[in-house]
Amino acid sequence: MTHFARVVLCSCLLACGSAALHAHDIAVFPSTDGGGFRLLVRFGHPGDYQPALPAKLVTLDAIAPNGARRGLAGRLRPDGITLVAPPVTDLVGTGTWIFTAYYDNGFFLRTADGRSVNTTRADYPTTEPVTHNLKFGKALHVVGTAGPGFDRVVGHRLELVPKQDPFAVPPGRALEVL
Repeated sequence: MTHFARVVLCSCLLACGSAALHAHDIAVFPSTDGGGFRLLVRFGHPGDYQPALPAKLVTLDAIAPNGARRGLAGRLRPDGITLVAPPVTDLVGTGTWIFTAYYDNGFFLRTADGRSVNTTRADYPTTEPVTHNLKFGKALHVVGTAGPGFDRVVGHRLELVPKQDPFAVPPGRALEVL
């Protein structure tokens, strides 16, 4: 398992409804940057990211190795198609950190002429189906040495939780999740 794969444990998608809609993900990319954390949030698919909008990011939380949770969504600013937080220097602690994101991509419907429109039924009252597209992302990042907390449940509607420390799984071995 590469370092990148370990850092980005999962980016989970909950798309309620039509498979015809584009099933984009929300992904959190933490890194350590000169005494602080640097966070990037991307929406879409690797290699084909779309602009991530700050207003649609409901939560972005840092969970310290001791379980303390801190909201960081208000620190993000668009930088091209990526949401970027300035280095966060007031988060301290060694061990396994968890970064979580909840992104509300809004309601989508398919019009009579086959277009997918990001709106509500109020604009197209006779259109079916309408979907509400929620995205959940979770990333692990180790400062110093990995430790407990990798299996912490963060409360997303759809969430992958590792059954063993992903930083201890040898390359080529499967990582079991709940």
